[in-house]
Amino acid sequence: MYEDETGYQKGEIQKRKIVETEIFSVDERITIISGIIAILGKKEEEST
Repeated sequence: MYEDETGYQKGEIQKRKIVETEIFSVDERITIISGIIAILGKKEEEST
């Protein structure tokens, strides 16, 4: 198997992990969670 000076081997898949983080205030977190709970509650009422 071919290997170049960087250690990359031909046929080997190189993966990069990209992580993006968002910083939310406590108020923003409460708003987001409240919205999710409202949506889930509405779906539950519709299914019964």
